[in-house]
Amino acid sequence: MAVKTLQSLVVPDEKNVLFVRPEFSRWPSLLLQNKLITQNLTGLPGSRGELLSIAADYTHRLTGAAPHHNIAEKIIVTGHQAIWHHCGILAKNIITSKFAQGVGGHSLHLVLDHGTYDTAMVLPKRSANDAWHFERIELEQGPVPLEFRRAPQTDKIEQLIAAVTRPHQGWFCGDVWSKRAECKHRRLPPFRNITDFITCFQAALNSALGINMTYLPVSLLSEATSFLDFAASIIARAGDFARVYNRPFRNR
Repeated sequence: MAVKTLQSLVVPDEKNVLFVRPEFSRWPSLLLQNKLITQNLTGLPGSRGELLSIAADYTHRLTGAAPHHNIAEKIIVTGHQAIWHHCGILAKNIITSKFAQGVGGHSLHLVLDHGTYDTAMVLPKRSANDAWHFERIELEQGPVPLEFRRAPQTDKIEQLIAAVTRPHQGWFCGDVWSKRAECKHRRLPPFRNITDFITCFQAALNSALGINMTYLPVSLLSEATSFLDFAASIIARAGDFARVYNRPFRNR
């Protein structure tokens, strides 16, 4: 797949093109710059090891992928809210995984599960009069962050999978999810919340596309010792943090 730099938002002439900015050719040098900036940070190897271990264990529980606990020097991170991804998020996953493989690094998807997002699946449908409309398949909703929202009941899972797979037999998503659902829900991993369910099925699509990455929910990241140390350091130096954070806005 070709990679191009997006200078202005225009419809591409070619097929199978990803637009990225900054230029993809600059990514190795930017990675090196980040390494030089962070190489002397206290506790960096331990923090990397802890977070990668949490991500590997979480990914293994949801997908069955073999966990790996190597402390990678090159970690390429992307992420999005724990909702059904559109093509732009898929493009981020593709380029993140590709770059990580190219530099011998590790790709990680940060799952933002600390907000109150809409988890409904929206599918295009054609009515009897040949008009198009959208069908919403509601899952578990509520005015609380996704990490506290319970996983959908079995009938909701069946309804969603059927809505995607039955009308679209032979389509990529339908085929992948059909195979994932063949385990009959008794063999699906235990879902703690709605985030686990959505991440599990989106990981299946990523894997089928050859996108190799681990997944780390913010809710688990924020429980890590390294994150608590990070938060404590900000609190202890709140004045310095506020000055550094606001400096770019004062210089505008």
